[in-house]
Amino acid sequence: RPQQDADDDDALGEQVDLDKTMVMEDPLTAEEREALTCVRQHEAEVAALRSSVEELQQKSSQSAAELRKVCEEAAQVEVLLGVDPDLLSREAVSVQAEWPGQDIGEARSLIAALDDCEAAMQSGRSLISGAESEPATASKDLCKALHKLLSAYTALENAQQQARSSSCSTVNRAELGVQGRARAMRPLADALLDKAIEVRDWLEREQADACAAFEGDVQDLLGKETVKQSLTALSVDVPPELLEQRRGPSAKPGGVKQNFESSKTVEEAAVTEVA
Repeated sequence: RPQQDADDDDALGEQVDLDKTMVMEDPLTAEEREALTCVRQHEAEVAALRSSVEELQQKSSQSAAELRKVCEEAAQVEVLLGVDPDLLSREAVSVQAEWPGQDIGEARSLIAALDDCEAAMQSGRSLISGAESEPATASKDLCKALHKLLSAYTALENAQQQARSSSCSTVNRAELGVQGRARAMRPLADALLDKAIEVRDWLEREQADACAAFEGDVQDLLGKETVKQSLTALSVDVPPELLEQRRGPSAKPGGVKQNFESSKTVEEAAVTEVA
């Protein structure tokens, strides 16, 4: 009898341990479980989104318009679910709910890069012909606008390259119209550089004390390696006037000009060698 009691106690202990193990092995937190429940309550809408993603995956190329459409559909479903998108993208939830979180995230990154380009172009246009085009106003934001434009183009180009090398079949044949975007951004970059000359000349006449600072800001920007690379990628030539320090103690004689011309000389030499 004592042996039977001991066996019963062991069996009871094993059952308690098993109960604890079952509770501990639940892969979802309470909020994740709630999110999964919401997804299952709207399975029809989620299934339609999955179908849209799968259709995109089968395409030979994935256009910006198609990627944007999937992103917009995902946003509508997320609003319907009332669940934080970050929560839906957690592996524990996305696997059980078959939520295409990675696909949506990758598509959104590309659309964000496109939207950043459009915003940068709009900022540049406003300095050329909009309400902010007056030299006194433009002098405050011109360098920032030019840097934003060039950075946005580089980011878009990199985003497409990264997408095409990705294992995510929703975006690895993405076609974002980078070359077309470059053709639109090139004349705007040229116009901003011409605007810089206009602003500098105006400052020299009207606000001489601010002219040296503006020249320094422009030359500092044009001296950045990333900026020079973006200008080269867009086939934009910097007006020589902007590479010459003409004023004041903040001058760094020949510095920017030498760096920029050195960069172009190396590039031209490489082209000659290939030819």
